[in-house]
Amino acid sequence: MANDTESTAAEALKDLKKGRFPSQRAAARKHGLTQSLLRRRAKGVLPKQLAHQQEARLGLKQEEELVQWILHLEALGHPVPYSLLRDMAFRIVSTSGSS
Repeated sequence: MANDTESTAAEALKDLKKGRFPSQRAAARKHGLTQSLLRRRAKGVLPKQLAHQQEARLGLKQEEELVQWILHLEALGHPVPYSLLRDMAFRIVSTSGSS
């Protein structure tokens, strides 16, 4: 859903820049966005997930692999306790050479 919102916000900003709307408020309303979200994106503020991406210990590909591992265990009927999840994340980080 976040990607849909971001693509809609980008489309609204593009329409606003082309002069299809008289204000951010009108563009936000037409595209089903909040005015504050459109205002933040117009100022260049990134979504939280992207803004803090450099602080993450796992890269996007590593995170996706961890998610797939979790889904696989769930499909087998095994719950994934937090301690096991944390250990697996630390193993992924340590094998990739990150600190």
